[in-house]
Amino acid sequence: MTKQIKNIDKCKKKSYKLYMKKDKLKFWTIRIQDADSFRSLFDFSINNKHLKIYAKITSVFLFLFVSALFLSAFNRIHLNDYYKLVAERDNLINNINIIDKNLNNIYRTAGVIDSIDKVCRMVGELKPIPDGEREMGIGGPVMPGQIDRDIVDSYSGKAISTVEEKLSQLERKLKLDNSSLSSIKSVLSLKRDVINRTPSILPACGKITSGFGWRVHPILLKKEFHRGLDIANKDGTPVRATADGVVTVAFRGNYFGYGNFIKINHGYGYETRYGHLMRVLVHRGEFVRKGQIIGLMGDSGISTGTHLHYEIRVLGKAVNPLNYILGS
Repeated sequence: MTKQIKNIDKCKKKSYKLYMKKDKLKFWTIRIQDADSFRSLFDFSINNKHLKIYAKITSVFLFLFVSALFLSAFNRIHLNDYYKLVAERDNLINNINIIDKNLNNIYRTAGVIDSIDKVCRMVGELKPIPDGEREMGIGGPVMPGQIDRDIVDSYSGKAISTVEEKLSQLERKLKLDNSSLSSIKSVLSLKRDVINRTPSILPACGKITSGFGWRVHPILLKKEFHRGLDIANKDGTPVRATADGVVTVAFRGNYFGYGNFIKINHGYGYETRYGHLMRVLVHRGEFVRKGQIIGLMGDSGISTGTHLHYEIRVLGKAVNPLNYILGS
């Protein structure tokens, strides 16, 4: 059976017909011949089996070609998203590196705090924290499960792991420092109270005319033990409390020869006494601060002139006031 296909060359004014037929041997023949002379121009024969094979191969290649086109289009669509993810990853790594640098700066500051902590513990007479214990406070690996295993081996995973470890170390170190500083604060608060309640300044400006120890009494003219300091100056010179405390005696008159007299209990076994005052400016039971004016210098009581008699007693025993005056 012959079938005319089409005229394929109008420019050369020739007509060609395409015939395809199936012979008895199940071959397919493609023939192109001249339309006028019927002379064969091209013959191609293929059996039915091979045709099916070629058709399948052609179908496979066509499928691969279409799949490649689809994948190319898919990749082109999602390529921008990929680049965005890469940019976000790079930005994340950059931020992690910045955090890591800031943590290093914090560690240097923590080192300074450690130095201050050591000095404060020494001042507070606290037992120093061994360096090994301080290192234990900042050491230790990151616990399993803190970072997903699928990113641990990546660059970003290692950066995150480093930051996680430093944060964990810093948290333990801060807990140790906080505990130490709390102890220091408690001790120094107590010591500050002790310092504030310990006599440490001159009670008045003037010249020391009689010191602590044995002397001849200027009026009684007999040898006696002088239990304090005599500081001379003009009438009305301010007299100040030499430490924080509570006034236990504020006597206006002649207190056993001391004239106008003040006695202050500072606690911790300390007591101070101030005699021969012109005026008493405080009252019994009043709390006074170190340096506060409590009276005015005079010559009341048994006295040869304007001066202040100043005593310090520790657990009831008179001590040399010069040993309790800073810089003396």
